[in-house]
Amino acid sequence: MQAGRLLTSAGTATAFSLRLRLHYKAARATGVKAVMNFNQISTYFYICAVLTVFTGAGMYFFHEKSYSDQWSAFSGYVIDDEELIGFFSCSGSKGMSFTDVGNTNISNEYALRKAKIREPIYVEFVGRIAGEGRAGWGLAGEPWERNVEIKSIKKIERIFPEDCKARAPFEIEVEYEEP
Repeated sequence: MQAGRLLTSAGTATAFSLRLRLHYKAARATGVKAVMNFNQISTYFYICAVLTVFTGAGMYFFHEKSYSDQWSAFSGYVIDDEELIGFFSCSGSKGMSFTDVGNTNISNEYALRKAKIREPIYVEFVGRIAGEGRAGWGLAGEPWERNVEIKSIKKIERIFPEDCKARAPFEIEVEYEEP
């Protein structure tokens, strides 16, 4: 007797399912329909769809806002050849590898504009510094210290502005250890 009372006491899962069944039977006895008509179903799906869209849009805009705060403008030159792949900032800082995250086709743009090997092409773009560099120069593919992600290109041309202090590729110091 005690075991049966414990299973149906308030707060247990069995008690909840029993109460739910009793409410359902009472509702049916009073004439409440348990079946939804077409208008109710379509309204239900419409409300669910609208809530899903608004939730997704809110998440997208929130994520895009926090993600877009990290982007900034860069200027300098790129080289994208077999021997050297890198970006050299007009600020005169060390070169770094680059990644095309915005599908800008910067490698194709470089190839269309260059006339000789290792020719620097001036570029202005929106990007961000993200992580360690990847292989970029020398036959061994020595890694750069940093990597810049390119989101969009503002300007790309062969003419350099006079105030750009980027170092030319032949001025790059190469350090290596002898065996």
